[in-house]
Order: sequence, then structure tokens, then C-alpha cells
Amino acid sequence: MHKLTFIVLAILSLSVSDLGQSGGMALGPARFELEMKPGTETTVVVNLDYKAGDNITQPARIVATLNDWTITKDGRVEYFPAGTQANSASPWLIYSPGEAAVTPGTIHQIRVTISVPANASPGDHLTALIIEQRPETLKYDKNVRQMIVKYRMASVFYIKVAGLTRQGDFGDLLAESTPEGIVVTPNAQKRRQQHDPSARVGQGFGH
Repeated sequence: MHKLTFIVLAILSLSVSDLGQSGGMALGPARFELEMKPGTETTVVVNLDYKAGDNITQPARIVATLNDWTITKDGRVEYFPAGTQANSASPWLIYSPGEAAVTPGTIHQIRVTISVPANASPGDHLTALIIEQRPETLKYDKNVRQMIVKYRMASVFYIKVAGLTRQGDFGDLLAESTPEGIVVTPNAQKRRQQHDPSARVGQGFGH
């Protein structure tokens, strides 16, 4: 499996800028931590703030993609192609727009919809929305020494999926006296799936 480690991505502070007057970009929120149930959906907004210097007036062309991510035992953040990790939430995300021209001095919004499948396994599921400039927007001048800053940022998603339990009704409880003592025999009736397990006694004891 090909593993991608993006050095320039930061999980906590995700703003980058150059050393001149070209300004910088910032992505926020840097982290979404969501508790969701199977079969549910929610939409969030990621804001891209492009602050450019006076010498830059042209929009920057950006593109959005998804990556899986994890934190290693030594605290490093590692990124992987979308959908390659066992706990990937990348297939659950739909975002718009995927490409855009970001005007300096404006905040550009990217809407992200998370749809958790009804059969999603309980536990933690991870993904990251990666924002970077398209290569053609980076200008190179072979005759001038220059520093080229390529913006590549991430907003990470940490989705906690609750486990499903079954609720049942106990009906027609039968209590019998046997040589070993009182034996209660319940007739369990499957009711429905839900997240708050409980049991209800439907009828009294019989003889």
C-alpha cells in the first residue's frame, strides 16, 4: 500500500504563508469531531480564508480531495489514499465545490455532507478534506531566484459511530415450581434496533 505523509499538513494549526507580501491561506475548522448514529446525515461548512498582499489580485485556483489519516504511536500524523484504511470514513463524505477560484480577501466555503450508512460498524472512523493549489496557478520564473509556496492544508474528520443494540419485550412470563426451585421462562419478542438498550416486562406471572 502506498503511504502518503504530507509534511506541510498540520492537524492543529492549518494556516500557511510565504515570507513576502503574497499573504496566505487558512482553513478552518481544523478538526471536526462528530458523534453520529448509523443511517444519519449531517452537513458542515469548511471555510477557506485567502489573505493576499497588495501585489496579488488574481484568484487562486484550488482543488479539494479526500485522504484517510491516522496518528502513529509516536504521535505522527500519516495520510493515506481515500478508502484504503479499515476505519475510513472517506466514502461517507460528499463535498462541494471540488474546485474553485478563490478571490483574495474573501472567505470561500466548502459544504461537506457526511452520510453514515445504516450498516456502519461501531467505532471511530476517520477522513480528511485536503485543500491545495492547482499546479498551473504556481508561477515560475527561471531567470529570477524566488520562493514558491504551495498551499496544502487539511481539515480532519473524526466520526464516532455508536453501537446498535436490540430492544425486546418479554411477554407471557411463565413461573413454574420445580424440584430445583422456581423457574421463570420468558417468551422474548424482538422489537426493534435502537441505541438505548432496555427491556420491558409486558405481562405478569402465570401459574
